[in-house]
Amino acid sequence: MLFWGGEKVDVWLGDSDTRLIHLMVYTRRENGQWKIYRVRDLTHQFEHPIYDAGAIARARAWSAKIAQEYENKQ
Repeated sequence: MLFWGGEKVDVWLGDSDTRLIHLMVYTRRENGQWKIYRVRDLTHQFEHPIYDAGAIARARAWSAKIAQEYENKQ
């Protein structure tokens, strides 16, 4: 299924108790490779972007702080 220059892929996951989880996986092609950028859990009505600009910025800030603290301990 085409979606904004990428594709949506219907995914069903199951376990040994036959419980199923229905996911919608959003992909796009970057530099000749397909990449997942978003996953929606349709069973539990939950969505989490793979690439979250805010989360990436917070992780970079945390990493810079930790690196500075590490350097100060050396």
